[in-house]
Amino acid sequence: IRETVAYLRREMAAPDGGFFASQDADSEGEEGRYYVWTPGEVRAVLGAERGAAFCAAYGVTERGNFEHGTTQLVDVARSERARFAAERAELLDARARRIPPATDRKRVASWNGYLISGLARAGSLLGDAAMLADAVSTAEFVLTKMRDAQGRLMHVYDGGRPHVNGFLEDVAALLEATLDLHRALAGSGGHG
Repeated sequence: IRETVAYLRREMAAPDGGFFASQDADSEGEEGRYYVWTPGEVRAVLGAERGAAFCAAYGVTERGNFEHGTTQLVDVARSERARFAAERAELLDARARRIPPATDRKRVASWNGYLISGLARAGSLLGDAAMLADAVSTAEFVLTKMRDAQGRLMHVYDGGRPHVNGFLEDVAALLEATLDLHRALAGSGGHG
């Protein structure tokens, strides 16, 4: 959960609030290129011994499990998460030097609602005040910036303004999100 939230903060958080819609699958002209590895690439970052252990633990083979003999990492060893934390961090640093996929920078009300719910629930269960703060700031963004002049919820925020009247999905997701956030803050002693 913490690693997923770290990804959201690093890759998907909009500087002015909320979370972006998505990232492309393609980069450098290949699907998945930013995210996949070959055994040689892993060894180049981690060295022969550590690279071999990591490849075994994460299913990185010469054949691969994706296109062109590349591998999308799969935790096949199911060992303790801390076991390869340093190696994952080194690979993440190496990956950051690749050309990243494009990000769809619009914000969608329902998708941000789902994130608010997830952050509120995870923050509450883990006792993580930063996750709760992310949920609050995302809710504030949606509730203030994703409305029209009459106060109606809008579906998309893009180009510095809200667009398209909200759908039932947006309203339902935001309703559940605000309830989840209220419960999380009430349970943490915070203010909702």
